Amino acid sequence: MELKQIEYLKKIVNLSNVKYLNILYNSMLEAPSILKEILNEAPQISSLNIGQKCLKQLLNDNQLCEYLNRRLEALKITDYTKSSIAYLFDLDKFCETFSNIEQLTCKIDQEDTVIFLIKHLPKLLRINIPTFAELSSLRRRLSENQSSQLSEEFIIHVALKDTGEISIWIVREIN
Repeated sequence: MELKQIEYLKKIVNLSNVKYLNILYNSMLEAPSILKEILNEAPQISSLNIGQKCLKQLLNDNQLCEYLNRRLEALKITDYTKSSIAYLFDLDKFCETFSNIEQLTCKIDQEDTVIFLIKHLPKLLRINIPTFAELSSLRRRLSENQSSQLSEEFIIHVALKDTGEISIWIVREIN
């Protein structure tokens, strides 16, 4: 997509009303500036669905990372056939960029990664994991870590959906 294509898009769609942006896993933005322009034209966007490869490319732009941090409340990383989030991204940088998200959907294949994300994404309320190899031990480990590694300010509920997806709800600041 080029900047002039955004102008054509604006003639078809009122971008000021768009709240959800889906960037197909097989599409690549030519430059982070295009996503910045889309976000500028669509100030209501708070949810992003994006492929792993495309997101990895965009996270190299610090200005875009700051912009995403301010805007996004929900992030869905698609293309689950690829590696887990822990292998694709520097988790510290990822958590810094997305510190304001409340909902995250991505492939995670290690319990420690789930715990790391809960601890380092302060506004995170829900994690959806499309597949998780060690399902049986995940609930036990989260329960054990709730009293050790995780602060006592969390209540965690893990649910398995019929689709095989795991949903983890996090209730914060319980007193």
